[in-house]
Amino acid sequence: MKRTLLILAFLPLFISNIISQSISTNGEIYNFDIGDVFHYSHIMSNSSGGSVSESNIIITGKYYSSNNDTIFYIRDIKSKSSSSFNPTPVFENTNDTIAYSNLDSTVNNGIIDSVYYDTLKYNGHKINRDTTSFGAYFADSLGVVYMLIYNEPITLTYDEVSLVYYKKGNDEWGIPIPLSISSNDDAIYLIKLFPNPATSQITIEFDKQISNCEIIIFNIFGQEIIHHQLDGNTKYSLTISELKAGMYFYSIVSDGNILKSDKFIKQ
Repeated sequence: MKRTLLILAFLPLFISNIISQSISTNGEIYNFDIGDVFHYSHIMSNSSGGSVSESNIIITGKYYSSNNDTIFYIRDIKSKSSSSFNPTPVFENTNDTIAYSNLDSTVNNGIIDSVYYDTLKYNGHKINRDTTSFGAYFADSLGVVYMLIYNEPITLTYDEVSLVYYKKGNDEWGIPIPLSISSNDDAIYLIKLFPNPATSQITIEFDKQISNCEIIIFNIFGQEIIHHQLDGNTKYSLTISELKAGMYFYSIVSDGNILKSDKFIKQ
């Protein structure tokens, strides 16, 4: 009987250790690449009304702190918001830099009550769930995929953020939210970069002429290695023979707005 009680006494600690070993680190959760795309939906409501906002985020740059314990991501954000007080959609285009520290520490300070792989959502990415408050879900390489910030049925107050679409290379899930900085279709461009993989030259092709346009190429560490002005034609070739073989990221920018971010392989 004493032996059974002793086993039972250590069982919660044993289970806790198993869970703690399974919890992802901040580095695993916030492991993004230049060119990654994330679309979010944010819904808020209360007894007097509510609001809806949508955002498209592209990772356009990344770099680490000197001790490699903090990672910084440069983001291009397009958003659309409306509310019951202002039903006309408001479009915005901003850029920011976000930092994640303590990369070797467990996510959410280890406050996670279950770890699992979602076979129906997010293409099976590992999920870390915290339901100690209202609810937060963290997924490897996707960041926060769901957060119920507030839910009060009595006052009809509700605040929820959801990842509804992402694209990481060939890994894609969800339904994208089409957003532009305006309702004018002329603000949307079709841009191609080819061949991919490339050897000595890449070609950038536009479906229409764009003024004040440039291409910025980064290495896998987020360091800018090529910054080249494009001449405004619909087709432009760039020599890359001096680059070492490997993966590179690029952003095509016009007047401070990022029109396209993606990656290519140099053979």
